[in-house]
Amino acid sequence: IRPESLPDDLPGAVRGLWQRGEARAALSLLYRGALSRLVHEHAVPVRAASTEGECVALASRHVGAELAAYVARLVGLWQHAVYGARLPEGTAVFSVCDDFDLRLPRRANLAEGSS
Repeated sequence: IRPESLPDDLPGAVRGLWQRGEARAALSLLYRGALSRLVHEHAVPVRAASTEGECVALASRHVGAELAAYVARLVGLWQHAVYGARLPEGTAVFSVCDDFDLRLPRRANLAEGSS
């Protein structure tokens, strides 16, 4: 989940995968991107062995309630698809993409916004 291993425009990449019918790859990228931002931008102590539920619990202890709710929503989409074999509606995925950089901004984006 190193930031450099992810696309610069993560939401755009997720949308592209989804639109090409690669739903699982899209959701996987979205989940990995969220974990990366939580770890590297918010110092949430996610470990390689952390389950999805543990990631949500860690986020809720280390970030505000609004961000924790967003993370829970994103992780829920991933879990329903992977473990429940129920793909979410595209509108739900695109809604999470729309909010991704706003809810989980990179530090560079935070610095730009404060000038």
